[in-house]
Amino acid sequence: MESGMLFVKLTILLYCVLRSIQNDGQNRTAIVLFMLIYIVVNVSLYMVKQNKFKKSLLLILILLIGSFFKFSSALFILLLPISIYELVVLFSENLLLVAAISAIPLLFLAKIFWLDYFFVGGFSCLTYFQSLKFYTRIEKLTAANDKMREKIHMLTDQLNKDVEYERQIKYSLQLEERNHIAQEIHDKLGHAIAGSLLQLEAARLYMDHNKEKSKDIIQTVIHILREGMESIRSTLKNIKPGTEQLGINRVKILMEEFSVNHFMKTSVRHTGNMERISPIQWKIIIKNIGESLTNTMKYANASAIAVHIEVLNKVVKAEIKDNGTGTPSIIKGLGIRGMEERSGNMGGKIIIDGSNGFSVITLLPLEGELHGN
Repeated sequence: MESGMLFVKLTILLYCVLRSIQNDGQNRTAIVLFMLIYIVVNVSLYMVKQNKFKKSLLLILILLIGSFFKFSSALFILLLPISIYELVVLFSENLLLVAAISAIPLLFLAKIFWLDYFFVGGFSCLTYFQSLKFYTRIEKLTAANDKMREKIHMLTDQLNKDVEYERQIKYSLQLEERNHIAQEIHDKLGHAIAGSLLQLEAARLYMDHNKEKSKDIIQTVIHILREGMESIRSTLKNIKPGTEQLGINRVKILMEEFSVNHFMKTSVRHTGNMERISPIQWKIIIKNIGESLTNTMKYANASAIAVHIEVLNKVVKAEIKDNGTGTPSIIKGLGIRGMEERSGNMGGKIIIDGSNGFSVITLLPLEGELHGN
């Protein structure tokens, strides 16, 4: 904005200088001196940031223009309107006030200058307020851009945290699985081997003088070891808990705790292949369910609440619905906006319906769909 205003002022100044030299060639020294002082004060005006200094410099400009108008050349009064606009706007943005004050110099001007004053004053006014409009718009866009950049940075951090959270979940599951396998091997195969060693020691003692007894013991050991091997195969096959079991169990525990704490009937249903739901998606679903439970407790006046998690072809759908009063108009507070943001980060969305009780549906694309596979 400052560069635009300076350009306009220099244009008007050049016009006044050329007209003044044509009309009065004897006053060139004073005109050049005025030009230099005028340019220096204007450059200083656009270098300072504080309004009190701007006001002081604008007053100096107005006094400078008025003095030169009175003692040297009347044409330089044409520089006055734009300086008046800049000064008055620092106190008030009332356009009528700005126009009234900028018209005051007409009282001291000969009628021969009125047309020039109106023309230059209108041009200055139009240029100034258009520049102010564009400058304000640029400031708003810059602020919105900064806000958007900050939000992108925050979402990136949140995404990184979610990825780290998923990695930690997987690592914790691995540790739990290893500990469980170690305990199962110790309890089943370890005892079988220990017992078999004792039986083999006894068979070795009977081998020389009672071969039949020795054979019976060895056959018993073979049977024990075979059972031990079958047991460990079964353990290795069934020991690893699926991700879907951890997720749906957490949902059930959450609903049961809510039912006990708030004396409300709850239910959980699930359909489809739960194994297709990733740990990070379970995290989002559980957080959204928790937020919905809080809203139900605060506003719904409900006696029952149900959760239905369904794995469809391309998305997982998690609905939590109560039998409360509902609402025809939904006001999105921090809780709902948080659910929308969490789901949006994973390419999903939230659907809210308050027409029959209150329902919140979380839709998340399944992992293959999210990556475009």
